[in-house]
Amino acid sequence: MSDTRTWSVRVDSAAAGPLNMARDHAMALSVGPGTGCLRWYGWRSPTLSLGRNEPAVGRWSPDRLAAEGVAVVRRPTGGRAVLHNRELTYALAVPAEGPGSVRRLHALAGSALAEGLRRLGVPAERAPAGPAHAPD
Repeated sequence: MSDTRTWSVRVDSAAAGPLNMARDHAMALSVGPGTGCLRWYGWRSPTLSLGRNEPAVGRWSPDRLAAEGVAVVRRPTGGRAVLHNRELTYALAVPAEGPGSVRRLHALAGSALAEGLRRLGVPAERAPAGPAHAPD
């Protein structure tokens, strides 16, 4: 499948979780037909991001997370909980008419990132695809 869209790239400084999620959401709303956006960013402090539809009540202890200094945010996208800390994160947004399924886009992005790292001299390869949903 060929993709001839116009891409924009954003590099943001580390920010608190709510601001990062607001920026991701705004980016998703800003893409139009034939466009896409890639955003790189970091996290100001440890943050647990929960997928958009992930159950949270009873699964996480707000008191324990607060005691550990971990903020909690809800991502505008799906998936499971991710603990972000001292990392570089990326978000990718394309309109619904994008280059195929979410799985296909994820595979394309992963392949492109691995290739970019290899060109920088970092030995990198994509991990094999896992199940559509991780077991509880």
